[in-house]
Amino acid sequence: MTKLEKVLGSRPGRSIENELQVEYHSSKPCNPDRMTSPAQYVRSDSVVSRVIAGETLIVPVRRGTADLASLYSFNPAGNTIWQALDKPHTVDELANLLAETFDVSSDKARQDVDSFLGEAQAMGLVHTKGQ
Repeated sequence: MTKLEKVLGSRPGRSIENELQVEYHSSKPCNPDRMTSPAQYVRSDSVVSRVIAGETLIVPVRRGTADLASLYSFNPAGNTIWQALDKPHTVDELANLLAETFDVSSDKARQDVDSFLGEAQAMGLVHTKGQ
């Protein structure tokens, strides 16, 4: 019997994978703020950004040297997100900013933010606060 089976209890005809509710018991106090706080995103410390002729250019710095082979720039929406990420922000905050700035629907703004953050994280340009 696995530890999970011991916690859930054995139920004839039902597999653990089909259980919908799992009770978690811990002797440690629970921090409700930590459980409900959405992730906050911020620029990586390993990039340098500059605005040149109205365009934001991002250069990753690897081992103390600028990686000019990986030069990034953003469209206006990406630039707005990037400028906001000088301080930690949630996806919802960034989506609201885009919706207000570009007069787009909340859904469209959320899709754009999700796409931007996914790609920027994969390139090491942004990370969640605390990482």
